Amino acid sequence: MALSGYVFNNDGTPVWVTAQGLLQAGGTRFISSDNRNDGTWLNTFRGGQCIGCVYTGGPIAELGSKGPVVVTFDPNNPTIAVLNWGGRNILIERFQFYLGRPGDDVPVHTSKMLGEWNSTLDLSNATTPAATNFVGDVLVFDKFNRAIAPQRATFEGCRPADALTTHCTTTAAAQNDVAGFFDVESRRHVFIVTETRDSAGDPLTCTLYDVRVDTNQFEGGLDGDLQSSNDGGVIPYPCGTGNVFVLPAYPVRGFRSASRTQVEDSSRAQPRSAAEIDFAMEVAKLGVPAATSGHTGLATDAASVQMRRNALVTRLEQQLRARFMESPG
Repeated sequence: MALSGYVFNNDGTPVWVTAQGLLQAGGTRFISSDNRNDGTWLNTFRGGQCIGCVYTGGPIAELGSKGPVVVTFDPNNPTIAVLNWGGRNILIERFQFYLGRPGDDVPVHTSKMLGEWNSTLDLSNATTPAATNFVGDVLVFDKFNRAIAPQRATFEGCRPADALTTHCTTTAAAQNDVAGFFDVESRRHVFIVTETRDSAGDPLTCTLYDVRVDTNQFEGGLDGDLQSSNDGGVIPYPCGTGNVFVLPAYPVRGFRSASRTQVEDSSRAQPRSAAEIDFAMEVAKLGVPAATSGHTGLATDAASVQMRRNALVTRLEQQLRARFMESPG
């Protein structure tokens, strides 16, 4: 890991500091060693060449002159860390480059989902063996819904007609629509894909993604225990299941394969309709479904978290149903 900073001395003069070394504690901590000269302490530099001047040689490094430093990352969110330097603890956070735009009026964890995403699902431990151990998926998110409130906005889209179509056609939006939200407590994104519909057009089978999303990639269920309560995963299930999160959650990894700009230019995404907003407001009034009584062994707080998250799953399913009912044809 490399650290660099443009800071100031006590007298206000600017100074450039750097440090570098290996991460420790399973990749969650950077700490200076006992040797101030090995580069892990903060170094400063002087005597460098001015812009446009004749070359005078490299600057002189003053090794370890600004003391040791410790950076401890949040194990549940690698974009947040605590910097300890000079006896002070400073909370630092990764700057999100253009993941939110003027006028979005939603948190960056919602707006950053707009774009196309490719994923690989590991079904090697599925109860019913699949034709192959791995399944690929492509999802497009082309809009978000502020109907409930900006802090609870959902992102929406579809599974496109093919891997080359970076937008939602009318058919794709009607048959394989997607809706998701950011779960603040677990710090994970949850989104649902409508897989199949019955003869009346109601969702029949669904797939739920419960994943931790960084800037351009996501993952879930990598601990291998098939329990979503730990680190998420992907859950195939019959739509309308009362407690989705007690079902097996399989490993999944994904990455952004097309930008928000490409998707929006391709789909010409439109604001949510008045009918969709009205329906979403009604969904917000729904009660919380009870957790499945046959599932035992959960602590009270874990059960309450599942009930809360299942209520959100119900809301997403209702949102998808509303989109289908209003789609042309």
